[in-house]
Amino acid sequence: MEPLIQALGDERHFVREPAALALGWLNDPRAVEPLIRALETDKHQFVRWRAAGALGNLGDPRAVEPLVRALESDEYNDVRGDAARSLGRLGDPRAVEPLVRALRRALGKELEGVVWALGELRDEKAVEPLAGLLGDDDWMVRKEVAIALGKIGGLVVEPLRRLLRDPHRVVRQAARKALKQIKKKDRKTRGS
Repeated sequence: MEPLIQALGDERHFVREPAALALGWLNDPRAVEPLIRALETDKHQFVRWRAAGALGNLGDPRAVEPLVRALESDEYNDVRGDAARSLGRLGDPRAVEPLVRALRRALGKELEGVVWALGELRDEKAVEPLAGLLGDDDWMVRKEVAIALGKIGGLVVEPLRRLLRDPHRVVRQAARKALKQIKKKDRKTRGS
């Protein structure tokens, strides 16, 4: 642990980046504060990107606020996207509102990460903003939205049914799977 933590302070980014990645794999709470520092202060985007991902792997709630700040203000799409995914892995409800706000401006891989995270958090506040993306031009986004809505459930059956006619096969498959998940949840709810 100590050599990796020290490596986060190395002057060379190509030493700091793999150190941040490795610290995320070790699942040791001593790495949380050094990784938060790297996420917040490192000048190199790849180091911040690896720190964002590593913090999600560690599962420590101390990382929520720094990850939210990175989601809202880091200049690089990859850092924001991994911050979103890490917030989803952490499962903390404090992340829902910032992730919903991020839906308005996110693009590409960052948008996919935000949608994925909202699906992991399974908060009904995300249903309406996510459903608004079912008509997105990017089929990958539509697919991720269908998966997320399937995890959340709720009143999204009709928009998902429309995706069953989507021109992209993977989007149709994701919608089918999401509808099955919702149906299964409904049966469990009625049965209990």
